[in-house]
Order: sequence, then structure tokens, then C-alpha cells
Amino acid sequence: MEFYRAGRYAEAIAAYEEALAARPDYAACWVNLTLAFLKRNRPDDAVRAAERAVSLVPQAGPAHFHLAGALSVKGRWNEAVTEYVRASSLDRVQFLGLLLAGNLCMDHGLTGKAVELWEQFLNVAPADHARRAEAQEQIRDAGAGSGLISKF
Repeated sequence: MEFYRAGRYAEAIAAYEEALAARPDYAACWVNLTLAFLKRNRPDDAVRAAERAVSLVPQAGPAHFHLAGALSVKGRWNEAVTEYVRASSLDRVQFLGLLLAGNLCMDHGLTGKAVELWEQFLNVAPADHARRAEAQEQIRDAGAGSGLISKF
């Protein structure tokens, strides 16, 4: 973690891999490795590490959240949406995934699904959350379009 926090991602990867060689069932370390791989622009490795974390702790929202992030970087947006939603359903602390999933849907023309996910985000995000205004604005903008709202 010290290497990661210092921005020394190659060294962080080496340290995480060393730790995992000793304890391959340490799911949190697989999640941290995912993040380090993403910082080093290694999305294939990030997906594999995140999938390993999910296989070890399938009910852990953070593992699904970070798998979603890795899938998104790989352009596998539809799978990322599924994982973001799964993360938020498993762990309410992962509610940001609903906003991110909505953004991905909107990017791919699924306006109706995007609005639904943003509304879910607004229903669970604290009133003072920094990204509430973003979700509200996106919902407003989606409704101000041509009136052709796709459904997912």
C-alpha cells in the first residue's frame, strides 16, 4: 500500500504479487492489485485480478465495483454496468456504481436505463454527496433531448 500511495505502481504490483504468492486467497490484495494494474495501463491484468477477487468473495461489493472499473477500461461496458449494479446491490456503500453505470448506459444510447440508474443513485446517495448535482443535471439533460428515450 505504501508503494501504491506513493505512486510507485510497478513496485506496488511486485509487492502485491509477492504477498499473493504467500497467500493466494487474500481477496483484498487482489483488489489492490487490480487498481495498481489499472494505474500501469494493464487492463487485461486488472480484469484477471478483479475476477480472481470476485471468485474468492462473490458477495463483496468492492470486488465487483473494481471489476466493473477494469471492464469499463477494456471497453466491456455492458458487463461493467452489470458489475456496478451488482456491487451496489451487495454493498450499499458502493452506490457510486449506479451513477457510473448510468453514465456508461448514456454513452451507449440507453437513455432510459441511464435515467433509471441515476434515479437509483439519488435514492441512496447521501444528501451532501458531491456527485448528486451531476446525477440531477444528467437526468434533466436526458429529459430535455428529442423526446426519444430508449428503453433497456
